[in-house]
Amino acid sequence: MYAPSIVALNIADSEAVLGFRLEYHSPSDIQTFNETLQRKYETEYVAAARAAQGVKEPQQVLQTALLRALCNPESPRMNLEEFRFIENERALVMSDAAYFLTRYYWILTDEGINMLFRFRSGQKVLFKVMSEMQARGLSIEILLAKARQLGMTTLMAGLLLLKTMFSRGVSSVMASADSDKTREMVQKIFNAYDKLPWWLRTPYTKRAESDKGYLRFGSIDSGVFFQHGEQTNPIAMGTTVVAYHLSEVSSYSDAEELIDVGLFKAVHPSPRVLGVLESTCKGKIGWWAESYWDAKMGWANGESRLMALFIPFYCGEGMYPNETENRSHPIPEGWNPEPETRRMMAESELYVQSNPLLEQSLSKDGRKWVMRPEAAYYWEWNFKSAKRKGTEKLWYQEMPHTDLAAFQGSYDNVFGKECVAQVWSNRETRYHVYGIIGESIQPRHEPDPNEVDYDAPRVPVRWVDRRGTEYRWEFLPLFWKEPFDRLNDIRSDAKRHMGKLFVYDEAEPGYDYSEGVDTSNGMGKDGSAIAMARRARDQSEQDFQAAEWRDSNVNHVEAWAWALAISAYYSRFMEQTTRYREPYAAIEQVACVGDTCQDQMALHGYSRFHRMIRYDSMPKDMRKSKSRKRGWFTGVWSRPMLTGAFVMHVQNDWYRVNSPYTIWEMDNWEVHYTGSGKDKFEHAEETTDDGVFANALAAFCANDRKSHSDRMHSKWHGGGDRGKPRLDIAPIGTGTKFHA
Repeated sequence: MYAPSIVALNIADSEAVLGFRLEYHSPSDIQTFNETLQRKYETEYVAAARAAQGVKEPQQVLQTALLRALCNPESPRMNLEEFRFIENERALVMSDAAYFLTRYYWILTDEGINMLFRFRSGQKVLFKVMSEMQARGLSIEILLAKARQLGMTTLMAGLLLLKTMFSRGVSSVMASADSDKTREMVQKIFNAYDKLPWWLRTPYTKRAESDKGYLRFGSIDSGVFFQHGEQTNPIAMGTTVVAYHLSEVSSYSDAEELIDVGLFKAVHPSPRVLGVLESTCKGKIGWWAESYWDAKMGWANGESRLMALFIPFYCGEGMYPNETENRSHPIPEGWNPEPETRRMMAESELYVQSNPLLEQSLSKDGRKWVMRPEAAYYWEWNFKSAKRKGTEKLWYQEMPHTDLAAFQGSYDNVFGKECVAQVWSNRETRYHVYGIIGESIQPRHEPDPNEVDYDAPRVPVRWVDRRGTEYRWEFLPLFWKEPFDRLNDIRSDAKRHMGKLFVYDEAEPGYDYSEGVDTSNGMGKDGSAIAMARRARDQSEQDFQAAEWRDSNVNHVEAWAWALAISAYYSRFMEQTTRYREPYAAIEQVACVGDTCQDQMALHGYSRFHRMIRYDSMPKDMRKSKSRKRGWFTGVWSRPMLTGAFVMHVQNDWYRVNSPYTIWEMDNWEVHYTGSGKDKFEHAEETTDDGVFANALAAFCANDRKSHSDRMHSKWHGGGDRGKPRLDIAPIGTGTKFHA
């Protein structure tokens, strides 16, 4: 009933059954018919109205009385022409959803005025998508991201009412973020139902106007049920659902449990299904954001049950701005848009051009779409107001012009978007990937045999402790192709990189290395992470992330084996070509008890650990040789020092991050403003900062007593005539040997 081809077939079938051609009527034709009917049968209408006074179900009593009085098969009062008009209308609304919406669906406007539904630009886009999916015989299930107040809930309420009221065996579910917002949806449904002519609507058998209410049609075994996003039980539990509409999904307390576990298990995809999840976008992380990008990437390849659709604010023509805002905020004479506005307009035009549905809906007379000046100026003065209040990110979320603008964090990024983009573009994209087996690495942590490239040579790694005991590992080459094209494609639930060693720079003669280790409890959420950095040989060089390993299933007791193996790998040339025998190791001690990792490494002959000092002490008391604490101790004063220094290292190009997963964490590292006035760097909800912290340890701890001014004066700019030492890729035969 959405696609023109399906509508035409439905009408042809109806005409064959009824024996006459269906005729489209205007709203005024329908109004005239209703008024004529009421005047002609005034006595019956008055009697039905009296019978409905003071009863519990007045609409039901009124409809029943009129049906008995005027449509009794044994003694019908209405004539053949009147019956044919009613049959015509019922057949048309069952055949053509647009006809129902624009002729019979009454809505309550923001001003409290009842009026017939009229399609807005954004609603046309959604309806067009539904039409195309129906024409292809698909299950209509759409994940809709959007700007605010575009009328999507209004459209879906009308469509679900139509489908439930005129289709046999249809269970529909509607829900919003909380009970109050669900009650608003309930009002839309019941207001629309009660406004229908008595001769058109299917009589209900039960109704309850509440956030857990329902509207049931027992004669056709159908009904619409209301739930909300704060309930504890999964949505639609124990029900088989044919139609659904969930609103403001980004605010659901546990969308995975409510939707993935509940709703989707109750919906069996078929051409009969009509379902829309819709919401504005709150943040770039979480179930809603991840589901949108997964659907957008997977739909074209047949790897997503949901089709992703985004509808921007400029689809709200006549709303953003409305007439009152145009009068109160007229475009200044000679207005020159701000740089942010010009950028927004350019990105919007490009987005529309790349989306045929939007372009078709917004373009007029075949001309290329350009944003109306009124919409651009409306966006600008609201954006400037939000910027003054520090809420511009919320403005982007509520009034987005592209999906990338919609899905962004509610907090400021620690590094800055430009810095993260530059780090991403400069990262090393040619690298080796290994799985590690050997000393104290249990079989459950060994790589999947299907991922091992048995045609490539293994890399042997050896470590000898003070007593001459030898420990061995092997780095097994793995098949690997980056499962992403853009930074935004990386998701927090991506686990394929876990347990793998990414080597961005092989061990090289003449270089010192530093290792940052951040352990975890190994319970699958946060991960143990190890970052190895190649240290600059002088102040004009850049520190370089040489390797990274992480695994959310390796705990702080086990992590030493990987930390020692990776250190042994990078200590290969150090004793012969530098003043050191092993990388500088900074192991976090507090958050997840890294002392076990550190102690085990020491018991196996490792000695070059970071020594914790108080940086506010007198210089004579800041000698690390006097420190009685090995490792890095994160505390109230030391954490901001570590994280702030790492941010400066990255922003100043002193440290180059290569791991795409750490860069993704950087892109989701936020500035949280505390009541004390001190900013705190935290990862976004449902993300991690394991790689960031490990790299911060590797970057800062080995350089904590270096002069910043020396490095600023000799800032690394990339390139230069200085070449790297020749890369020796021969198998590793020995590690560092200690003598008693």
